[in-house]
Amino acid sequence: MRGTLVAVGILLRIAFILLACVLVLAVVVAVFRSIFPASTSSAPATTGYSSAAGSAVVTAAAPPQQAAQSAAGPDALVALLGIQWGKDWPGAIATLQQLDQLQPNSQWHAKLYAAYINAGNQQADQGNWTQARSYLNEAIRLDPTRQENTALAARFPAPTPPPVSMAGRVASDFPGTPITLGETVSSVLDGTAKPYDVYALPLSAGATVQFTVHGCQCRFFLYAPGEPEAAAQGQSKEIWEIVLPDSGEMNRSYTAAVGGTYYVRLFTGQPSQRYVLSSDAGGGLTPS
Repeated sequence: MRGTLVAVGILLRIAFILLACVLVLAVVVAVFRSIFPASTSSAPATTGYSSAAGSAVVTAAAPPQQAAQSAAGPDALVALLGIQWGKDWPGAIATLQQLDQLQPNSQWHAKLYAAYINAGNQQADQGNWTQARSYLNEAIRLDPTRQENTALAARFPAPTPPPVSMAGRVASDFPGTPITLGETVSSVLDGTAKPYDVYALPLSAGATVQFTVHGCQCRFFLYAPGEPEAAAQGQSKEIWEIVLPDSGEMNRSYTAAVGGTYYVRLFTGQPSQRYVLSSDAGGGLTPS
């Protein structure tokens, strides 16, 4: 009996020692994992997004999500799109272009159209009108039948080209320096050194032109076709003679009675008048 009790005691001691070893091993494993965590590569879950063209634009730029994008399958691209949407419009556009190639359907077309518009809105809000218009053009090219295209074209006006500098290159008398309908030019007049600038503008009969002058304390003259010959005979007669106000601004439209070359003459008695002259088309007519 005594021998049995001694054996049981030894077995219990051994069991306690084994249990302690197991506990120590578990602690060591837990500490090791906390120091050297296992790497994970699980893909983020797909998030919801709106395809409305007029949705608010989030301007905070997210880092480009380009890792393995070119070789990704549709599911991975959809997950990536959920991350990019509303944060990285150029990235979303690139992802949608790949999805449209892998799974061509109206869903990806609609979302790509919306991404172009949102990207354009973001650029417009930042004052980047050229880039905004570029995104709009891509949207219209993708779906030219969308009714909102007209309103979007008004939202993203075509960039206005800078005026062509004509300083020192404009004729001071007839027959003038040729310009075209829709062209904007700039030059400098001086009451002593260069008091006159004369331009020659071809117009078809019935064409309407909107003349605009900025920054010139001067007089604006408009002459009909045949003025060079009339002036040579001392029979010069202008259609308009307009004295610009002190602000130096003028905006006036004219419809050509006959086809031919019309003449614009600017005159100043003031020193150094740097001006901009525009001759924009009106009524949808083109020059002859």
